[in-house]
Amino acid sequence: MNTFQTLNPYSGEVIETHQHLSAEAVTLIIEQAHLSFSIWKNQSLVHRALILKKIAAVLRKNNRSLSQIISREMGKPLQQGRDEIEKCALTCDYFAEQGPELLKPQGVQGPYEKNEIHFQPQGVILAIMPWNFPFWQVMRFAAPALMAGNTIVLKHADLTAGTSKALVNALKEVFSSQLIFDAPMTHDTCAEIMANPYIRGVTFTGSTSGGRKVAEVAGKNLKKTVLELGGSDAYLVLDDADLAKAASVCARARLVNSGQSCVAGKRFIVDQSVFDQFLILFKEEMSKFRFGNPLQVDTQLGPLASKKFQKNISEQVQKLKTKGGQIILGGECPEGEGAFYPATIMLFEKNIPELATEEIFGPVALVIKAKDAEDAIKIANSSIYGLGGAIFSQNPERAERLALQMGFEHLI
Repeated sequence: MNTFQTLNPYSGEVIETHQHLSAEAVTLIIEQAHLSFSIWKNQSLVHRALILKKIAAVLRKNNRSLSQIISREMGKPLQQGRDEIEKCALTCDYFAEQGPELLKPQGVQGPYEKNEIHFQPQGVILAIMPWNFPFWQVMRFAAPALMAGNTIVLKHADLTAGTSKALVNALKEVFSSQLIFDAPMTHDTCAEIMANPYIRGVTFTGSTSGGRKVAEVAGKNLKKTVLELGGSDAYLVLDDADLAKAASVCARARLVNSGQSCVAGKRFIVDQSVFDQFLILFKEEMSKFRFGNPLQVDTQLGPLASKKFQKNISEQVQKLKTKGGQIILGGECPEGEGAFYPATIMLFEKNIPELATEEIFGPVALVIKAKDAEDAIKIANSSIYGLGGAIFSQNPERAERLALQMGFEHLI
């Protein structure tokens, strides 16, 4: 076993020392998870729904302590952490209420006297989860996976190892037989144990490069996979938009979780006829977000999750400056030990390939001038990424028509 540490990105202090498990130790955990699965799969849908309701109650009961762990480990502002845990509880409520209906056998037309589709659990699911939403990323898949009758081996990000342990420990009071198992391990061990026959599926959320590696190993071992990777979401501000509202929404979309979100707004593509006016309003809105200790409830913008990420973003911003980007807000790391990066706006008079192919995972907004709505769609679709996007217009029919064109051009 080798050790690693979790660090507070605000203060730089060591929080805890953890250990990566060996492949042999993880194999034993997988066997335990399979044994639990052999019991859990036979529980009724009503019983599973009851367990999900209990999970929601435990999350709400422990919200205060669990949200503090998030703030200490990856710098999420406290109120955002509380909201994240409540979102997890709501997700458990949803699948508890809707799961029995969604999973009941469905009659279909066919050549036989009785034709039905039955939904059966897969078995043990390996979950490789990221640090940026350390509770939500787990529970958004765990709630439906548990409702369907599966059990889970969780390989969380090293940055949030304490969060992973706290979540699993909190849920132990709900399970008569443990259903989610915490298994800190290296990437090499993770790749090795994917071949285990008890692992019936793999879910991964993280970088595009990480997704390629997981898909390669899982494919070689014929494991079902679900991947959710990077994004460079485009927000289009059209010539008939409510600019004040657009600026407010765009600022919040870029700075949620200090910009560390796959589905955050990242590229803001603005019609040239309203470009200057939008830029003034957007800068005002972005300037309202202030740094602070993430453990203080009124903090809006915490540190990045590590000093490494601060360095990476600084380098990306400097590279984009050489490509014609103009910094009109932020762009300089403040002095001090914290892994802060300021709310930053970079202005581009025209689109360049790097804006669509390099995801900036931090509080940096890329504002790009477009000739018109059609040009804005073309710029938005110049990316290999998908995930999400938004259009600001006071004409719903026009916005819907354009929205249906987003995300497809790069496939042609």
